[in-house]
Amino acid sequence: MNKYIIPICNLPKSKVYNAVIIANSLASCQDKLMEMFEDYSDSDEYREFIKDLDKQDILIGKIIDIETL
Repeated sequence: MNKYIIPICNLPKSKVYNAVIIANSLASCQDKLMEMFEDYSDSDEYREFIKDLDKQDILIGKIIDIETL
């Protein structure tokens, strides 16, 4: 299991924070992130999901594997 950190800026809620997700792979981390924000997008593809959130002023930063820091 790897630990990933994702910067998130939720403008409608005036929140900026780092989400920490433990997952087996980058793809698994992306799936978990999509589950966290499933109310904001119906897309099954990660890139489209990010675009949907961006349109709603929810910005998702680059996913970083903490072990590579």
